[in-house]
Amino acid sequence: RISEVESVMINNMDYSKEFCRVVDNTTCMNPLSLQFIRQGAMRPALTNQTLATSYGPSAAWTDANLQEALSTASGDLYRYGFFFDKDFSADNLRSKYSRSLYFFGAPLEGFKTLGGSDSADDSTGEQNVIVLDFQNNIGETLLKKFGLEADHPLTSAYRKRATLMTDDGDEVEVLWSSYVIRNDEFFQLVNMDFAWAIFCIVAVWLYMFMHTRSCLISSVGMFEIVISFPLTYFFYRFVLQVTYFGSPHILALFV
Repeated sequence: RISEVESVMINNMDYSKEFCRVVDNTTCMNPLSLQFIRQGAMRPALTNQTLATSYGPSAAWTDANLQEALSTASGDLYRYGFFFDKDFSADNLRSKYSRSLYFFGAPLEGFKTLGGSDSADDSTGEQNVIVLDFQNNIGETLLKKFGLEADHPLTSAYRKRATLMTDDGDEVEVLWSSYVIRNDEFFQLVNMDFAWAIFCIVAVWLYMFMHTRSCLISSVGMFEIVISFPLTYFFYRFVLQVTYFGSPHILALFV
């Protein structure tokens, strides 16, 4: 099942050609993954041209070499403990949890530095957008693989559990995370929450209308409240020269 899930990343040729961290000009650094342990040894480093093809059916484990690999790993937890829970040992070759770590390298192809040079082509922001798009595509692919969809436009598909069934009928929960996906999801959730503010605006307008019985007065009142935000932002950013703007600042609209 680990191979099935991680194939979404490892079989993506864009990862091996453009995003993986290299240890020289041609060799991708091995991910920290159980898939790269076989018979107690790390698999040889794979070039970015062969990463996906080498990581295929030939790398699958049989029960025999799986047990051998686990036995070897239990005797060297300093090296392999990353992949197992705290109860994994020579006397207990079962682990409730496992994890993998995939490395991304920079600068990307076509960029000379991580950022800060005089060249516009070396903008860190541009590279971030490229990595963001790639990792979001991986996240969307995984969501589709597990059939996870948001219940309605103002919720997130990540609220649901991604699970697989093993050959023995056991359920395995799969979690994935990266700073890029997590950060993007956070901003999407903030935007979703802010969308609920529309109902607050409507409620306030109705409240004023109930008391004034005037659409004009209610609309002008709401306009004054809403227009105060961009007006305040103008003085905040361009007059006072404060560049930081966080999502909680939007809540000032309701103060």
